[in-house]
Amino acid sequence: MHISTKKGELAWAAGFLDGEGNFGCSRLKRKFTTSYVFNITAMQIDRRPLDRLASILGGSVTGPYKSSGLGTKMPYSWTVGGFPRGQAVVAAMWSFMSEPKQEQARLALGMYLTNFRSKIHPQHSWCKICAPEIYQRVADGVSQSRRKS
Repeated sequence: MHISTKKGELAWAAGFLDGEGNFGCSRLKRKFTTSYVFNITAMQIDRRPLDRLASILGGSVTGPYKSSGLGTKMPYSWTVGGFPRGQAVVAAMWSFMSEPKQEQARLALGMYLTNFRSKIHPQHSWCKICAPEIYQRVADGVSQSRRKS
């Protein structure tokens, strides 16, 4: 998965997701098990902004889907699913995200971690607490590496 390191692109993506995106943790119930999936999604009638988002943050664009509303327009969907990829996207955009979206992302990551703590990959054990300072440190590290290059 490719995530852009360009400040302007990350700022655009964070702004777009601030208005059109959702950071969530979905519960999937099966016959004998329940699992949780962290995901970031956005839906649009026009596919082009979602393609741009995918070029900046990775993920996939799917659709169009049959609209459930009264309108006839069919939306497209962009998704980044899974904890490692979703967490990397959040960390890359953290310093550009609005406070409400930071809270939404922190809650979704926290829900995932709370419900799936035993299934976290060992390399991600440092993020058992979705603390903003962790993401800020990651974002600062990305910023510093950009200044050096």
